[in-house]
Amino acid sequence: MSFKQIHTFGMKLGIYIDFGSYTCGGYAGSEFYLQLDAQTFRDWGIDSVKMDGCNSDPTQQPEGYATMAFFFNQTGRQMYFSCSYPAYILPNSLNVTLLQQTCNSWRMFDDMYALFLIILLYYITSLTIKNELCAVN
Repeated sequence: MSFKQIHTFGMKLGIYIDFGSYTCGGYAGSEFYLQLDAQTFRDWGIDSVKMDGCNSDPTQQPEGYATMAFFFNQTGRQMYFSCSYPAYILPNSLNVTLLQQTCNSWRMFDDMYALFLIILLYYITSLTIKNELCAVN
């Protein structure tokens, strides 16, 4: 089945990539290939891209993700862009305005585990971030 045939069934096509040199699973990442990857995804008819941040410098992620969003926009194809970089940086150093301009959705935390203290910590942190997001608007 080709990528184009998937759309004939009314389905959307998504792909997982990583901003770093390797994905979290050890596969090749998009570092230094952002423009080529964006063009390739356009050619494949990709509808949704989830970009992770493993194996990359967290201080470069906000601008790097914004660069990827720019390249997506340059392709002329609408792609839903899910960003993971907020999970890799401290909440108080998060540029919320850039995040809202760059990403359609974003991940704020590490993987969740069913431990009460971890869930409580995530809840308290999310309230802080929610207050910051609401303050920007």
